[in-house]
Amino acid sequence: MTVAREIKLIKDADSYRLAFKPVDEIDAYKGVKYKKENIAVNGELALINSEKINFSRAAINFNISDIKKDSFTFKLANKQGDELSFGYNGIDDIFFIDRNKSGKTGFSNTFSNKKSVAKRISDSKILSGTILLDKTSIELFFDEGSTVMTEIFFPNAPFETFSIETVNQDFVLDLLEVNQLNIN
Repeated sequence: MTVAREIKLIKDADSYRLAFKPVDEIDAYKGVKYKKENIAVNGELALINSEKINFSRAAINFNISDIKKDSFTFKLANKQGDELSFGYNGIDDIFFIDRNKSGKTGFSNTFSNKKSVAKRISDSKILSGTILLDKTSIELFFDEGSTVMTEIFFPNAPFETFSIETVNQDFVLDLLEVNQLNIN
């Protein structure tokens, strides 16, 4: 199951498309807030840890105003070596989720054997995203909901760090806003 979503019809150059966003009612459950602006990213950078936000129930919003062909990977990790990676590959113009090291994966040969990918629909230089985390699921809403991805994962312990990584490029993360979700 996923969070309740608002669906809207948008017109692009040649046709109509559906876009999705979490319902506004989710805002009523937002608690502790961490916000940072104009974060220079080059290589790997720790963004926030579990001392400030419990990643088992969190909402993360980010904005990059000039994405160009940059690529980045967000990582949720813990001390046990579990890692859930997701982000954007600007060369191939795709979003991805990699569950290969996300924790318990041995129950199926096909659960984490390849990355989940979705084509970026928008051609805007601005890339925005909303990430919803709920213990063992992640929902990603990119470009005002024009590309949406959902996956499950089974870490051996709760994630403790949230970081971002780039390779041979740098850019500015204009906005990072993380909220604790007070949902049981």
